[in-house]
Amino acid sequence: MSQITDTDQMTLFGNKGALVHYYDKNGALHTGRLIRIIKRGRKAGQMVVQNQQGKKIIPYKVRNVE
Repeated sequence: MSQITDTDQMTLFGNKGALVHYYDKNGALHTGRLIRIIKRGRKAGQMVVQNQQGKKIIPYKVRNVE
């Protein structure tokens, strides 16, 4: 069995990015577009999301990815 990497999973979402439902540090639910997944460093495995105002953030907790 071959193992699926993060880059393989990103190709499944297409070019325009997937919708991500995430919680901020106050517990409010938001929706944004998935930009990338961090591969190196202390934050490896976390997602970078563009919120509705266009600002790129690392969400506190991700609910689901569509």
